[in-house]
Amino acid sequence: MWQPADNISSQLPPSIGRWLCGRGSLTEQLSNWCGHDIRVSVLRQDWIKVTDEEAELLGIPKGQGALVREVLLSSTTTPLVFARTVIPDSALKDSFEFIAELGEQPLGHWLFANPHVQRGAIEIQTAQLAAHQFETRHWGRRSLFSYANRQILVAEYFLPSFVELLDA
Repeated sequence: MWQPADNISSQLPPSIGRWLCGRGSLTEQLSNWCGHDIRVSVLRQDWIKVTDEEAELLGIPKGQGALVREVLLSSTTTPLVFARTVIPDSALKDSFEFIAELGEQPLGHWLFANPHVQRGAIEIQTAQLAAHQFETRHWGRRSLFSYANRQILVAEYFLPSFVELLDA
C-alpha cells in the first residue's frame, strides 16, 4: 500500500530512506553516487491498459490505455532501479510529447531542467514487481509530475543489487 513519504520517512531504513524521500532527479543522484553517467535501458514502451489505481491518480477513465515506458537505470552492468512512467494521451499530445522520442535518454534530465514542471507528493511502498525478472519485494516511490495542466506518473523501484551496494 502506498504511503505518503512525509508520514513514514522516520520509519524507513536509513540506507534507503534518503533515496526514497529525495525530491531531486534520481538519475542525477545515482550518477553522483556512482561517479559516472547512469545507463538507461528501455525494457518496454507501449500503449497499454493502465492499472485502475494509475488511472485514478491520473484522472483518466478506468480501462483506458496510456503510453507506458519501463526502463532500467544501471551503473555500467549493475541494474539499480526499475522505473515505470505512465503518460496519458492528453499529456502525450500537449505537454509531454517528447517522452515518446526519448529512447535511452533519462526522463529526469528534462523533468528537473524545466522550471515549469512541478513534482507532486512522493508516496512509498514495498512492492512485488511482476514485470520482467524482478520477483522479490522492492522499495518503491512514485509521484505525479505536472506541466501545462497535464500530468504523468513516475514510479521508481530500487532493485536488490542497489540495496546490497548501499549496505556494503
